Amino acid sequence: MELITSDLLNSAISKLRPFEKKQIFTGLEWLSNNGLLKNLVMIGGCAIATYCPGRELTPDFDLVASDFDLARIIVQLENDDLEYKPLMTNSLIGYQIPIYNVDVIKPGDGNDLINYAFKYCHSVELNSIKVKVIIPELLLIIKLLLGREKDLNDAFRLVESKAVDNDKYNQLLDLLFNDSLNSDYELLKSYSLLLN
Repeated sequence: MELITSDLLNSAISKLRPFEKKQIFTGLEWLSNNGLLKNLVMIGGCAIATYCPGRELTPDFDLVASDFDLARIIVQLENDDLEYKPLMTNSLIGYQIPIYNVDVIKPGDGNDLINYAFKYCHSVELNSIKVKVIIPELLLIIKLLLGREKDLNDAFRLVESKAVDNDKYNQLLDLLFNDSLNSDYELLKSYSLLLN
C-alpha cells in the first residue's frame, strides 16, 4: 500500500481548535493501540482534505469498517466503558464515539461502493499513526453519485486539485460499472473530460 504525504490533511487539522485536534489524535491512538485501526479506511472530509488544499474540516473523523471490525470496536468500547451512539439516516449505518469525535461507518444499503474503499486505499501518517485513506478516484465516484450539494462541492475540489488520475478513474469506472448501459456509468464517464 502506497504511503502518501499527509501535509494537506495535517494543515487542515492544524486549523481545528486544540481540544478538537486532541480528540481526533487520541481517538486514532485508542483505535491503533487496541489493534482496531489497521482495517479501517478514512473517508469523508478528512479524506477530501488529504487531497485538496484549503478544505476546512468539521471536527470529526470518518472511518469505514466492515461489520466484523465494527463489532470488535463496540466490544472494545464496552470493555473500556466508553460511550458510543448510533449514527442514523434511514437505517443504522454506524456509531459515533463522542469522546474522540470519531464516526465509524459500515457499508450498507446504498453504500455498496464504499466496500471498495478496503481494496482501493493509500496510507497516510498522522502523529506517527498510519491510517488508510480511500483513493481519490473512488472518492470522486462516490461523491458524484451521492449528489448532495456538499458532496458535489467536494467532487469539484477533487477535480480542481488534480489529485484524480484520469486513467485510474476510467479504469475504476470500467471495473465498477461493467455494464456501459448503466446511466450512472455514462454520467461518471462524462466527468473524466474534466480530469488532467
